[in-house]
Amino acid sequence: MSEEPATERRRPPSTRFYVLIFLGVLVVLCLLAWQLYHSAGRSGLQELRAELKAKGERTHWQEIVSQPTIEEHEIAVDFLSVARSTPEIPKALLTRTPASPGSQIHISSAPRFPVEITRHGSGRFWVTNRWEMIAGIVESHHSEWDAAVRMTRSRKIVFDLDWSEGFDLVLPHLSNIKGLFGWAKASVIHDLHERRFDPAMKTQIEALQLIPKFHEPLIISELVRMQHANYQIDSIWELLQYDEWSDVQLGQLAQAMSGVRFGKGMIEALEMERAMIIHTGQEWMKEPGKIYDRISRMSSGGPDSMFNSAAWMLGAGSYDLAWMINYMQRHLEAARVAVGAESASAYTSKAATIPRIPPSGAYIMSRLMTPALERAMDRVFSIETRLEMCRAAIAIKRFQLRHKDLPADLAGLVPGFLPRPPQDWYSGNVLSYQRLGTNRYKLWSVGANGRDEGGDPTPARPSRNDWMKGVDCVWPSVAAEVELESFIQGQHRVMRAVRGMKP
Repeated sequence: MSEEPATERRRPPSTRFYVLIFLGVLVVLCLLAWQLYHSAGRSGLQELRAELKAKGERTHWQEIVSQPTIEEHEIAVDFLSVARSTPEIPKALLTRTPASPGSQIHISSAPRFPVEITRHGSGRFWVTNRWEMIAGIVESHHSEWDAAVRMTRSRKIVFDLDWSEGFDLVLPHLSNIKGLFGWAKASVIHDLHERRFDPAMKTQIEALQLIPKFHEPLIISELVRMQHANYQIDSIWELLQYDEWSDVQLGQLAQAMSGVRFGKGMIEALEMERAMIIHTGQEWMKEPGKIYDRISRMSSGGPDSMFNSAAWMLGAGSYDLAWMINYMQRHLEAARVAVGAESASAYTSKAATIPRIPPSGAYIMSRLMTPALERAMDRVFSIETRLEMCRAAIAIKRFQLRHKDLPADLAGLVPGFLPRPPQDWYSGNVLSYQRLGTNRYKLWSVGANGRDEGGDPTPARPSRNDWMKGVDCVWPSVAAEVELESFIQGQHRVMRAVRGMKP
């Protein structure tokens, strides 16, 4: 028999063993790094909110709005019911009708308003451009308008919204309210066409007084309110082309105009949007996947990539949200300075110091939201400049009726017709004005580019034939007779073309 060896030789570990050990250590280190990264992001969000609170900033929706009382809720429900019963107004009557750069068709004095062609369910084409067509729509709904005015005479409209929903908040009432203000514009223009001046002025003043009654601290709600104001600016332009007004009536109109402002409302809306982002950050700490799904629904493009999606849910989301909150704070500070100075240039200089979005694809929410936030203040500068020009035009009309002449300059309107010279929000200075004769003048703003081109109304872009989209923003004059005749002939050509249409 052979003897067995006293000791058995041990085999060295294989290469696979070392690879597995290395991979295990690497996984542990990655988990530790992710934990540190994730914890730092969460701590950063909490510290950022505490820092804002220490500055006195409002970081929760309950600090910005209060829930409506039972009475306020019932009034809002009744108001919305009235708004829903308002008929749809032809869009052609709600849009401006430029004749040439710097001039506009005086629709209420025209034999017809612009053609609007819609296809009926049966396949027939309906053409709406005759005043008798609009008469029934407008005149049969005065009772609803009167009811809406009575409801808001001594109180604001406060809708019972579930602000805790954050960016999932549903706002079904906005389209109905927009329709109500569209009816008001159509009613004013129709009354002017029928030369019923007192009812036209009454509805116009009521519509202006109604705008401040409805305010929700949301960017989309402020934009809808701005559309209401644009409707009323258009109808006031129509109204000012007539001389049948007394100084008392125009003074009441000016008083109603003084309450229509948007700067502070937009700042409050930005504060609410920031509170929603902070709320989103708190929810992200609990359920990052759920929050990512919500943000994906907000984006029309959907998720960027699987890697960015995973990175956002596993930790990058906290840094994205923190950057967005910091951006909102800097944006708010710039907006507050601009509104206080009534100057877009004050905003531009401060906004230029705000950092751009980091190049990482995981900053999903920042890339989604920053464009809309930046455009929000541009809309404020535009509407506030329109309103200042409208106030100046009312004051010039009052001066003209009282003195049978136009003022030599805008300083001549103060203090008799304006409390201060009208402000050009784009330049931060007084609006520009030039008297062209006994009955003609030019009133303009330098526009978004901040350069005064002497009141050049040429559209900045060929496709934008809107008096606020010119090289300078020029308050439109009434189209000449030849331009009105061209407009009427154009309407006839459209009508002839429609008759040849086949359903």
